[in-house]
Amino acid sequence: MNDTIEPAQNTMASEGRQECRMDLIRDVLMLSPVIVYWSGWMFGLVIVAPIVLLLCRARWLDVAVVTATSIAVVTLMPLWHAQVGYVRMIGLPHIVVWTPLAIYLYRRRRHFMTPGLVRWTMAALMATIVVSLGFDYVDALRYLLGERAPLV
Repeated sequence: MNDTIEPAQNTMASEGRQECRMDLIRDVLMLSPVIVYWSGWMFGLVIVAPIVLLLCRARWLDVAVVTATSIAVVTLMPLWHAQVGYVRMIGLPHIVVWTPLAIYLYRRRRHFMTPGLVRWTMAALMATIVVSLGFDYVDALRYLLGERAPLV
């Protein structure tokens, strides 16, 4: 049994991941402008927050937690979309990854009270995650109650 990945297979896997991301982006762009802008805001914040924490020399655990959850969401969303399409359960990766992150950030909120960029970044991240989770939980419930049609 050969456990190595041949270069051609590795290239195909990379192209498949790229295709998953493009499919998700295509579907998001078909939604209302408000959702398109909101999705852009979330994606940008998920990318920027770990960088801000790192550059501002925040506590290493905070940097690690925010970075790991950012990587997880950016990786899982396109893969989940490839499996289920753009249905009401599309937010499941947010629920799985961001619920613990929201709890973590809430418990750490006192440590982010110093004035400056870290404070505003963490406040924006927490507010964005909580709003997103509100929509994600409602959509997941609606899916479980039978609303299974694709949203695009």
